[in-house]
Amino acid sequence: MRTLIIDDEPDAIDALRIIIEELLPELEIIGSYSNSTEALEDIPQLNPGLVLLDINMPGLNGFELLESLKDRNFKTIFITAYDDYAIKAFKYSAVDYILKPIDIDELVSAVKRSISPNKGPGESDELKYKKLFEIIKGNQSEKLVITTYDGTYYIDPQDVIYVQADSNYSSFIFNNAKELFVAKGLKDFADLLPSTYFFRSHHSFLINLNFVRRYMRNEGGSIEMVNGAQIPLARRKKNEFYDLMKKLIKNG
Repeated sequence: MRTLIIDDEPDAIDALRIIIEELLPELEIIGSYSNSTEALEDIPQLNPGLVLLDINMPGLNGFELLESLKDRNFKTIFITAYDDYAIKAFKYSAVDYILKPIDIDELVSAVKRSISPNKGPGESDELKYKKLFEIIKGNQSEKLVITTYDGTYYIDPQDVIYVQADSNYSSFIFNNAKELFVAKGLKDFADLLPSTYFFRSHHSFLINLNFVRRYMRNEGGSIEMVNGAQIPLARRKKNEFYDLMKKLIKNG
């Protein structure tokens, strides 16, 4: 696949080039740019299939460069130093990213995932970019993007009763009795669901406090949800649960 590297740090470009040449023979590096403005001018003629794009660059940053392109007929893997806000935006919009300093295994996995012909149905890259731009501009909707084996869903967190972990999968249980299985662990959603009313009662459960029916004093304590599900409450989490419920009730 024709691959373009855009990063204002020459050392980062060199590192990416070495990894690609040694471990990713399916990629053909057609160019590299340390100047995002020059890259913007040349991308339409180069016609890449994959762009490895740094975020923090002088002039146009990675987001601005991507948004400035009329046609984005390529895959993108974002590269960034740790940035809480940017990472949350990536997760919401379901785009691929890797962190600096670059981890070889993470880069290889991100590339394989991005170019795999067996990814299954899902939203188009253009829709993902649109979602990302909205988030970066602070105009994101309350919807969370959930990709499953049969497609992509835009869910309202307020409709989720709880999320249950099952190994490397998570199960979303909704107030309409619907259930979605997602090939991601619970930790991937812990920072995305609103902390004002989502609570991790146990290492395997994230619950929506608005759907709590009662606290049950059985075998150390559990929480009954409106659908009848009984969710374990870790002993060390009991006081935090009480405090959050009081705050939720007080704020109406």
